[in-house]
Amino acid sequence: LWQTQTVFERRMGLCFLPSCFPRLYIFVEQPSTWAEAQSYCREKYTDLASVHNERHLAQLNTLLDNNPNVWIGLQADIEAWRWSLEDPRYYGEGEADFRKWAPDEPNGVGYNKLCVMMLASGEWADAVCTMAIDLICYNDTSSSFIFVNGPKTWKQAQSYCREEHYTDLASVRNQAENDQIENMNQTRSVWIGLYRDSWKWSDGSPTSFTYWNNNEPNGDYACAVIHNGRWEDCDCDTGLFFVCEIGDIYILVEKGKSWTEAQNYCREKYTDLASFDNEEAHNKVAMTPKYYSGHLWTGLYDDRNSWRWSLEKKDSNSEGEAEFRMWKPGEPSNERGYENCAGMAAGGKHIIMANTTTNISLMLPRAV
Repeated sequence: LWQTQTVFERRMGLCFLPSCFPRLYIFVEQPSTWAEAQSYCREKYTDLASVHNERHLAQLNTLLDNNPNVWIGLQADIEAWRWSLEDPRYYGEGEADFRKWAPDEPNGVGYNKLCVMMLASGEWADAVCTMAIDLICYNDTSSSFIFVNGPKTWKQAQSYCREEHYTDLASVRNQAENDQIENMNQTRSVWIGLYRDSWKWSDGSPTSFTYWNNNEPNGDYACAVIHNGRWEDCDCDTGLFFVCEIGDIYILVEKGKSWTEAQNYCREKYTDLASFDNEEAHNKVAMTPKYYSGHLWTGLYDDRNSWRWSLEKKDSNSEGEAEFRMWKPGEPSNERGYENCAGMAAGGKHIIMANTTTNISLMLPRAV
């Protein structure tokens, strides 16, 4: 539920990253060894940060804001420095060999300094891997889909995709997306989100594109797989690998800021404070347990004549989406006469609040 507040209250807020953002790095203020940092990033995101060029380095420097010494994904592998994220698809020509060593670095490979940290200057130094420092994760936002290597029934796969950092089982809207999934896994059948209720997608979107194999669906089963690039119906209780669809990414950053400070922070490091186009996007945050503990800033504010979003997505909003609101009963109230910003209260409803200090969290929709 949403509620109005004044501009100077300091609360948590939500930042927004649009679909055109090329690469997502996440600064994690959680002192960890390199191995712990690698495990954390692989569990929550894609891997520890790899840095391919000066543009990526500049992006990291902006995110770190002079925070000293954070782990990145570079480590020594006997005779050479290698990235934790080894998949060659992530690197252009020469990018896996990009380095930004500080003067006289690396200086201690022979003394168990086998991992790499980024200094406040943006340059790199080798370090003992068991040091406990903060870290930078990388999340792959180049794809709308992620392949999950673990056999599950269709229902189990649907639950996994909805509950484990993703959005739903994959909906395939065109040939390009179908090819994208086929290229992820060319040898096995994998679950997608199509099921038989007049053949609907798991996320409720319309079935405007189909790519059935010859003589499919043959009427025997109620769920769909992609096999060799074509669709087939299949017994929903079969244990298969599957493809999840990546939706909006939400990152909680607990920093006390006013609405204006939160807006500046989001615009500097990402794009803007979060806007919600519809109830589904709103519920992605509202139904996430970590956002229930207090109030969060959103990008909604009163510009004297009407409530508007800090980020105006005129080119991407469908009719009526810019007017989406989820006000708490009795809101907007402006009880104190100077409540001109909107926050999200526990339970997800919007409230108006004063522009004073609160923590902020970041909402980052996927890049495709």
